Amino acid sequence: ITNGVSHSPQIKKNPDNDTFTTFLPDDSLFGMQWHYHNTGQTGGTPDADIDLPEAWEITKGDTNVIVAVVDEGIEYYHPDLMANMWPSLGYNFADDTAAIVPGDHGTHVAGTVAANTNNTAGVSGVAGGSGVGNGTRLMSCQVFEPHSPSANNLPFINAPIWAADHGAAISQNSWWSSTPGVYNQGMLDAIDYFNAYGGGTIMDGGLTVFCAGNSGKPGLYYPCCYSGAFSVASTGHTDRKASYSTYDTWVEIAAPGGDYINSVTQEVLSTETEGTYNYNQGTSMACPHVSGVAAVILAIAQGNIRAQ
Repeated sequence: ITNGVSHSPQIKKNPDNDTFTTFLPDDSLFGMQWHYHNTGQTGGTPDADIDLPEAWEITKGDTNVIVAVVDEGIEYYHPDLMANMWPSLGYNFADDTAAIVPGDHGTHVAGTVAANTNNTAGVSGVAGGSGVGNGTRLMSCQVFEPHSPSANNLPFINAPIWAADHGAAISQNSWWSSTPGVYNQGMLDAIDYFNAYGGGTIMDGGLTVFCAGNSGKPGLYYPCCYSGAFSVASTGHTDRKASYSTYDTWVEIAAPGGDYINSVTQEVLSTETEGTYNYNQGTSMACPHVSGVAAVILAIAQGNIRAQ
């Protein structure tokens, strides 16, 4: 298996409709997050993004929505993440302990979902609130040791079940099997369990989101291709499929994951360990955009959705 102070926002006219405005946060690195608001700042195509400022005019996230980040551990004390961490933090299934061991990959993914937005510093998160710790809650479900693959299937089986039982609505998974056609039935059963019993207090059933993988070709890559997984391919800053992204009929959607052509700024910028920020690319980076958007939707539709 591979791997609180409120600030006044800027307001700009929406080029598509002069009667509406869009929320632009004051995070110092927001201008480099083309994947949220693409103005061509990295040489890409303007508006090849997820229209996040427009969505933020409606909602910016909600503390009742819990996203389980099934990945490396999240650096829960990162200055740009700690305000939006789930109070109990999560669990380390790789070592079977409550002690979370932070990793760059898991921390990067978490920042895209719900870094503290509009707090003057660092990056914004898709469902990161308005700068006072009122964003989506991040639950760290550690299944990897940092920078190491896992040969043990139990963490991947136990994490979704535990997350569902502890109130998570969305299971965020930026990992996949690089060998086509190979799967573990216990993992698929765990996905089914989360989809049936997750959702917490806001949704009847949970949503499992998976990256599609970085094979650059079609194929039955599990668990991404499983019917219980909502799979995400990757695009770059010109809104074209990223060169590395897996593609196939089972892929549900594509989202910005970055595609390095001639500058690292064409990748996705998010949080990393030791309180830092960095660029990375992959369907791993596309996947949390979708989990974050799902969390934003749930923020305004609490109790009105049945997961399918």
